[in-house]
Amino acid sequence: MNGATPLWVNLSVSISALGVFWVGLSRTDWKPRVQRVIESCSSGVSAIFDSDMSDEEKERTVRSSGGALLVSAFGSAWRVLAALWSAALPLVLADYFGWAETQHVFGVMLSIEFILGTTLGSALIYIAWKKLWLSRKTPQSCSKPVLAPISNPVSPLPDIAPEPHLKPVRATPPIPIHDTDPEPRNSSGDQLVHSIAFSAPWVMKSLASLDDMAGSKLRASVPELRPIFITSLARAGTTALLNALHSIPGLAAHQYCDMPFVTTPYLWSKLGGRRRVSRQFRAHGDGLEIDLNSPEAFDEVLWKLYWPEKYEASRIYMWTMVDIDSSKIKRLTENYKKIAALRSGDHARCSRYNFVSKNNANIARLSVLATAFPTAKIVIPIRRPGPHAESLHRQHLNFSEQHAQDPFTKRYMRDIGHFEFGALHRPIQFAGQSSNRYKPKEVNYWLNYWVAAFREVARYRDKCVFVTQDSLRAEPERTMQALTQTLKLDGSGRAFKAFFKAGPDTSDESAFDPDLLATAHKLYDALAKRAVRPTQARLLTGAEIREAAENIL
Repeated sequence: MNGATPLWVNLSVSISALGVFWVGLSRTDWKPRVQRVIESCSSGVSAIFDSDMSDEEKERTVRSSGGALLVSAFGSAWRVLAALWSAALPLVLADYFGWAETQHVFGVMLSIEFILGTTLGSALIYIAWKKLWLSRKTPQSCSKPVLAPISNPVSPLPDIAPEPHLKPVRATPPIPIHDTDPEPRNSSGDQLVHSIAFSAPWVMKSLASLDDMAGSKLRASVPELRPIFITSLARAGTTALLNALHSIPGLAAHQYCDMPFVTTPYLWSKLGGRRRVSRQFRAHGDGLEIDLNSPEAFDEVLWKLYWPEKYEASRIYMWTMVDIDSSKIKRLTENYKKIAALRSGDHARCSRYNFVSKNNANIARLSVLATAFPTAKIVIPIRRPGPHAESLHRQHLNFSEQHAQDPFTKRYMRDIGHFEFGALHRPIQFAGQSSNRYKPKEVNYWLNYWVAAFREVARYRDKCVFVTQDSLRAEPERTMQALTQTLKLDGSGRAFKAFFKAGPDTSDESAFDPDLLATAHKLYDALAKRAVRPTQARLLTGAEIREAAENIL
């Protein structure tokens, strides 16, 4: 070939070869093979770190996953090689006809400029394609939450009201986690990332330390943590109350977008990007839809990480004052501050409270929460024992079935510390729980558990703010205004009605032990007398609440 080949010719041949490679690869049905590679990796990694599996089961699963990985990897490798050979065709033709020399084309293809340029160009083409063809899908990003719900109430479902403006449907699909794009929920890629994120305590702690260093300026924007802890037994309406309080500006909470890197909220908010996921139903079958912006109870991950000795295979022990460790409490505080700074914005400095947590397991820590977090308020929704025990029993049966059918749902719930139901059920060791003679599959077990739990709550009644589900059902707006007044929050102008189910909370009490039910009713009545009531005081205006907050700060 006479003279130097123009750059544009070498570049054209290089791009042609790259295009032929991708066309050839797409014709080899390579995606299912890569998917199987990811599935095999996910299965093996999950087995290694699954504490519920015996050593023999782990060895058997890892061996099986390893074999599947080799087969899938081989199937992927020869398809890639075939695509590479097809990509050589433009180079051979260009060299044969004297358009460009193969070595010069290779020089262009291996240059850092070509690699970066084609990578960026491919990304832009992919983004443009998604915007053109997937524009009907609204992206859900992990940013500030919607501050006010749509006020139109929806039709109620048993136990808990769906979130506002959402159409209720009965369903029990798997729990959505860190999905990207409108792909099947809990894909193999998701499961692999989850397994890595929860692979070992030292990994999670190391990432937390790295996140603290990276987010030091962010934490400094919230000089003082002022939390609200919502806790009770599951099915008491804690999620509905969390959603209602979360609609108030300035109150931040963990959200689904924090998964799976719960210990690194700052870095994950930067690296996770604008992820897309459609609204999905919770696994509870209660008609409640969630997306990446929905608040959820993820701080149990932190309690489980720093107090592992409290969690045994069949029970969870109570926290006492001797469990207060300043270094561990500091780790929780730093995480909460980052959440407040990320989500509260300027409200984090001037609001009376800047962080809200819904964690049912905190009912085991009432003795330490007030001491560990002296600026906190503890809010406990209480539900009449008959309907509450029935709902607990129903959810236990629901999750027992789910855990048997979907191992990853079980793994996911275990990792985030949701031990209330199903195969994962680990009862908190309230005083009297050890004498519970019933089995979890019996409804009286849950009534006995209710009595044990709220006897513990009654010991710390002076440290808590109570609200009844009956009051939230009957007068949601006035009850929430009374609650926000008690907490010195600005609830003016909020539409709370859509967060709560209307109508009486009924149950068939004929299946309960009469003496146990009478004890439960007496305990409920005593606690309900202490609950906030809509008529208990004049409601403060927003200006009065802000003035009070400024005086405190």
